[in-house]
Amino acid sequence: MGNYTSVANVEGRLPGRPVFGASTPITLTQVGEWIDEAEAEVDGELAAQGFAVPITAARGLLVLRLRVAAGVAGRCERHYSSGTDNTQRGHDLLAEFAFFIQRIQIQPAIIGKMLLGSAATQLAAASHWTDNPEGDTEEGGDFGAVIKRFTAW
Repeated sequence: MGNYTSVANVEGRLPGRPVFGASTPITLTQVGEWIDEAEAEVDGELAAQGFAVPITAARGLLVLRLRVAAGVAGRCERHYSSGTDNTQRGHDLLAEFAFFIQRIQIQPAIIGKMLLGSAATQLAAASHWTDNPEGDTEEGGDFGAVIKRFTAW
């Protein structure tokens, strides 16, 4: 099961809910699958930003244990509350997970510091001359900025 969290971590975020087992409303197998799915989403987003996955740094494991467990706990709360209006806690936990995924996409340098303790990803700006068929010239500003993401290993 997961690299970042465990069934016990998810259960700890669901006070008052039954411990997962073979015959509980949410089975141990389901929770394991949801952990795998949430971790795959996190790893996919991290990899898209140039991070080596899975994250193995101690600091990163603590952060990801919290975030992945919250996402899975949110799914569990939504499942327990299906058919009722009492889904706010599930919505909040899922929103917290979704916000973390967005931060990976939008703020990779900050996430790098959170997970690895250093600025793992940096942005650099460069310009280049273009040779376009529209007839623009140097004097006419025939160049543009190029933003590239570099990853420090």
